[in-house]
Amino acid sequence: MRQRSMKRVYIAAAIGFCVPIFWGIAGFILFNARESVWTNIFWYAVYVTCPSWLLPENEVTSILTPVFNGLTYGILAWLLPVLFQLHKRGPSPDQSNGHRSNNRWPLKLTLGGMWNVSLRSSAVC
Repeated sequence: MRQRSMKRVYIAAAIGFCVPIFWGIAGFILFNARESVWTNIFWYAVYVTCPSWLLPENEVTSILTPVFNGLTYGILAWLLPVLFQLHKRGPSPDQSNGHRSNNRWPLKLTLGGMWNVSLRSSAVC
């Protein structure tokens, strides 16, 4: 299971690496397009799927944009299943006064003993 989840992270990172290259080629092809709703949609899609594209432009960022985007996709591919499993598992018995309950919120995640992240929701799961 662990090897399969790492394979997903690597695949997501590879896809994330290719996304800014795809958008860069499409941007060159559509460079002379007139300002319209469709060009606004195009650039909105670029910024949503490739947040590293928003870095200030110079010769270094043109090389690092695919790397940063691949790292972003890889981290998200690793973090989302971890958070989902924490939510699915629910609180530990000591958090719920010795009894397991169906209320799985709030989640507390400790990252390396340095940061405590609490996710709270008013909805009962």
